[in-house]
Amino acid sequence: MPHTLSAGISVGNSGISVWKNIKNPILSELTGDLAASNTVAVFTSISSFEELGGPSGKLHGRIYTTDRKYVYQDFGDTQSSLQLPNMSSWWNNWFLRSQTVVTCDAPDNLDICAESTIVTDMRSPIAQYGLLGALIGAVFGMILLLWWKGSHGLRAGLLEALQKRRIHVVYQPLRVLETNEVVGAEALARWTHQEVGPIPPTTFIGWIEKLGLRAEFTRYVVVAALDGALGRLRGRENFYVSINVFPGDLEDASFLDFMTDETARRGIDPARVVLEISESAQFSTPTPNDILQLFRARGFRIFLDDFGVGYSNFGNVVSWKLDGIKLDRVFIQSIGETQRAAPVMEKIIEMARQLDVQVIVEGIETQAQADYILDRMPHAVGQGWLTGRPGSALDAI
Repeated sequence: MPHTLSAGISVGNSGISVWKNIKNPILSELTGDLAASNTVAVFTSISSFEELGGPSGKLHGRIYTTDRKYVYQDFGDTQSSLQLPNMSSWWNNWFLRSQTVVTCDAPDNLDICAESTIVTDMRSPIAQYGLLGALIGAVFGMILLLWWKGSHGLRAGLLEALQKRRIHVVYQPLRVLETNEVVGAEALARWTHQEVGPIPPTTFIGWIEKLGLRAEFTRYVVVAALDGALGRLRGRENFYVSINVFPGDLEDASFLDFMTDETARRGIDPARVVLEISESAQFSTPTPNDILQLFRARGFRIFLDDFGVGYSNFGNVVSWKLDGIKLDRVFIQSIGETQRAAPVMEKIIEMARQLDVQVIVEGIETQAQADYILDRMPHAVGQGWLTGRPGSALDAI
C-alpha cells in the first residue's frame, strides 16, 4: 500500500531526494537512509556497512552536500575527537599537525562533497628522534670526557700525585764497561695513575713546566732520589746519583741553596750528586756557564744529557766546563747498522780525552755495542738494559 513520506532533502538538480535515519516504510523495525527519484526509492540500512570497517588512526572522512546541511556518511574517528587538545599554541604548533582536504563535484552535477581530515601527533617521533639525538650526544660527550681526562684531567692529577707522593723514583745502574763496576745510578721519575695506569715520562714531563710545577716537581724528585740511595751515598765507595733538572731550576736562585741544604742535612758530599741538563733544553740567560759554575763551586757535578742530537755543539762542552757528557742512544743503536755515525763517535771520543770529561753511553742493549765502546773508551760508563734495568734502590744499586 502507498506510504507518504515527509519532505526530503533535494540533492542538486538530479531530482533525487534523500531521507536520513528514517524507519523502513515496509519493515518498521529497520532504520536507515532512503533515496527516491520519481517512482523509484532505495532504502539502505545502517547495519549494511558495519562489516566494511573504517580507516584506522586519527583519520576522519565525511560525505555531505555542498551547503553542509546534509551529511551522507561519517567514516573513522568522529570530528570531535580530531579537535586539537586545549593546550598552548606552542604545544599545538610544535607537536600536533592537522590537515583537511575537501573535494566537491562540479556544480552542475551531483550535490556532493568528500572531506578527509587527519591529525598527526608528533610527540612519539619527536621523542624517538630526541632519544636518538641524546644517545649520540652522550656518546660524543663521553668521547670528549675521555679526551679531557686524558689531557686536562691527567695534568690536574699530576699535582695531586706530587702532593700525595704517588710519583716514585727508580734507579738505573751506571757501570764502568772495563770493570763492570757500578759507579752510580740515574734517578728516574715514574708515575702510575690510579685509573689510567703507568704514564710515560715522555708524556708527563712535558706537562711539568706548562702547569707551573717545575720547581715543586724537581725538588720532590731530588728528595726522593737522595733518600732512596742514602746508604750508598754515605758509603766509602765513590758512588753518585744522577738527577735530571730543568734549565729553569738552575736559573732559580733558591735552587742552589736547596741542593746545598738537602745534601748537608743528610750528610752527603755534594760531589756524589750529578745534575743532568738536556742538550736540547734552552736557558733564558745568555750566560748559562756563570750559573753552572756556581753549582760546581759548591761541589756538585754537571753532566750534559742527550749529547749529539740537540742544540749544543763542541764549543759549549768546552766553554761550560762540564764534568761529563752522556752520549745519546741514537749513536750506539746505529752500531752494526750504518757507519755514518762512526766519524762522529770518533770525534766525541777524542774530545773527551782532550778535555778529560767523563763519558756515559746511553742505550747499550747488546754485548756487541758494549765491546765497540770498550775498544775505544775503556773507562767509559755504560747505561742501558745490558748494564741494568731501572729498579728500586736495592735492586738497581
